[in-house]
Amino acid sequence: MVSLGFLFYKTFISSQDTPSCVFTPSCSEYALRSIQQKGLVLGWLSAFDRLSRCHGLVGHQHYPFDEEKMRFYDPVR
Repeated sequence: MVSLGFLFYKTFISSQDTPSCVFTPSCSEYALRSIQQKGLVLGWLSAFDRLSRCHGLVGHQHYPFDEEKMRFYDPVR
């Protein structure tokens, strides 16, 4: 059920926005992977933590930079 919600968001809502996420994978993809790997509660907490870091006011220099995608690499751990 949660996966369907993220799929709907990525297909119909997020695709209408400009690509503004500074990370790869995108925040919605990160949230989906996090919930799948960690379970609903810890996955949501991890996704919330990621969203709180996904803006231009936070220093991203300690994340590896993916030159091909022009985004900072921040995988689910």
